[in-house]
Amino acid sequence: MKKIVSIGVLLCLLLVGCAAEKEREKTGASEPSEPWITFDTTVIEANEYGSFDLSGTSESSFTMRYKKTNRTILVKDNQFKVQAMYDKDFPDELEISFERSNDDEPIVQRFTLDYSKYIAKNEADEQLAKDVEERMPPLLETIVAESKGQILQIEPVLGNYRMLKVVIPLSVKYERNGEKKRIMDTLGHDIQARTAEVLYPDGEKIPYLYFRYNETNELLGSSQLLYRNRFTLSDAESY
Repeated sequence: MKKIVSIGVLLCLLLVGCAAEKEREKTGASEPSEPWITFDTTVIEANEYGSFDLSGTSESSFTMRYKKTNRTILVKDNQFKVQAMYDKDFPDELEISFERSNDDEPIVQRFTLDYSKYIAKNEADEQLAKDVEERMPPLLETIVAESKGQILQIEPVLGNYRMLKVVIPLSVKYERNGEKKRIMDTLGHDIQARTAEVLYPDGEKIPYLYFRYNETNELLGSSQLLYRNRFTLSDAESY
């Protein structure tokens, strides 16, 4: 009788063990595998040209397909970065397909394009342009008036206030070269300092200046290309 009970218990244990093993196999088969490619973000910053970058990790190199464009992306140390992707239609969302040669199905990922920095910059540029148009004309008139005849007129070149034509009396032409340079430096630095506050609120740049004589429109000198606060004397003749 004891042998029969022992055999029954053993059979029950075997049946339970088999059922547990099958359950584990079933559970393991149902767990999804990790994707071979992941992305740093699915919300991508785009600029004013509709251009954006894409980065993430991948187990291997792959082909990326977007609209009619196919690009082979090489992966190093499981990292990748795709630069200067472009869509002239400025979509809010887009779908990109990623595939490898040994996979049956590609991975299709939807991304959201974020234009907020571009919009903010565009709004700031528009406000700055409005401020320049409103503030520069009276400021230039004030600079001319306060120069006590040293400056006859200041006007934008082709409507661009970042390039200014400074008209000075023809009498300066007959000064010594050292005096011409001194006049140009003194007036130029003052004009640049006062107008830069309006033109470049960030303080990173100053306007380019041309100095010309009235009546003849001859060039006295101008700002240097790389160093705008340095002036080159063009009319170097001494009288």
